[in-house]
Amino acid sequence: MTEYAAVVDEFSIHDGLVVASHRAHDTEAVITADGVIRDAGVTTLWE
Repeated sequence: MTEYAAVVDEFSIHDGLVVASHRAHDTEAVITADGVIRDAGVTTLWE
C-alpha cells in the first residue's frame, strides 16, 4: 500500500496498482503497451 500511495495521484487505479506492484517487487519492467506508464519513466517490455 505504501508504494500505491506514492503513485495514486499519477495514474488510474489499475495503472497505479501495476506500477506499485512493479516497485514493491523490484521487477525489471512492466509488461504493457500502456503509454502512460512508459511516459512516466517506468521500464516497459511491450511496444
